[in-house]
Amino acid sequence: SGHRPGRKGSGQMQFERLLPEDPNEWELNMKIMCEFSPMDSEAQLLAGLRKIRGDTGTKVQLYNLIEPCEFDFTVADDIQLAKDGLRNFKIKREGQNDTVEVPEDFSLRAYLSVLYLHPRVNILLQNKKVQPNCPIARLDRYVYTCKQHFPHDEKGKPVKSPVKVTLGYSNHTGKLFGIHIYNRNRLIRMYERFGAQLQANNMWKTMLGVMEADCLQPSHNKQEFNTSQILYHKISAHLRSQMRFFYEHKQNVTTAGLTEAMRMKRSRSNRKNAWDSSDEESSEDEGRGASRSRSRPSPSLPQNKKRVRVEPPKSWPEQCRSLLNTLRRRRRGGFF
Repeated sequence: SGHRPGRKGSGQMQFERLLPEDPNEWELNMKIMCEFSPMDSEAQLLAGLRKIRGDTGTKVQLYNLIEPCEFDFTVADDIQLAKDGLRNFKIKREGQNDTVEVPEDFSLRAYLSVLYLHPRVNILLQNKKVQPNCPIARLDRYVYTCKQHFPHDEKGKPVKSPVKVTLGYSNHTGKLFGIHIYNRNRLIRMYERFGAQLQANNMWKTMLGVMEADCLQPSHNKQEFNTSQILYHKISAHLRSQMRFFYEHKQNVTTAGLTEAMRMKRSRSNRKNAWDSSDEESSEDEGRGASRSRSRPSPSLPQNKKRVRVEPPKSWPEQCRSLLNTLRRRRRGGFF
């Protein structure tokens, strides 16, 4: 703008006018800004810049909107797309039900809250700060961080920036599921479905995740990737394999689509984990009981009382063997 910002003793933003080398060019630039902006003079332009909090920043101002306006400014501290009748605006996504509403599609505040994976700037909307809502922080059940992956590009060389994938479940997203894809800390695709999430079954449903793919090249509008690239298909195949591994071996939310062997293996693992946790709790209780008995003995407890240890659940072969032994003892002879 031809001005250098600075601050004086009052703390108010002050601007020092720089003398241009060509005064005619200065006047031409100011004439263009006043003609194609809502500012009518240099004073109004500087007054708008003073509203920026801090020495640096960017101010976005909407003006010259069409009638009827496609934006809704009546929502407090937010700017939303105008409703089509009683329904909000929706982006068509493959595998998404038409009745599901995604707040990030029609609410600017909701979209700005997930725009950056690790925000480094403060964003103010309607003079109110936007609170970041990290998609990884929303995963509160069975969070699994996959090993970093270095795919090979079209020339056969490994990329410099690894692909990072985090999967899990959330109790606060309702019927929303899919993968958020970020490129260099910026959101490109939101609730993208892969693999069984695109099929008409219950597999991989409600699974959420975040993929950081800095090696991909987004489009000029930062809304999609070039799906014709070989590298994109390699990364998509890696993501599907990680989602399958997480669904079959890590998570314990649903068993839809799993084989009977996988379900039995998972149930045995769950019983073993429950038994290990009960052992830890009993050992902690024994330690606390021993410390209490040393500090304050209780003569009312019987001395000959023994702790009864509950045996862990037996496997299927052990249960069959135990049943055969019981029948053999009852018949007082061989079973066969």
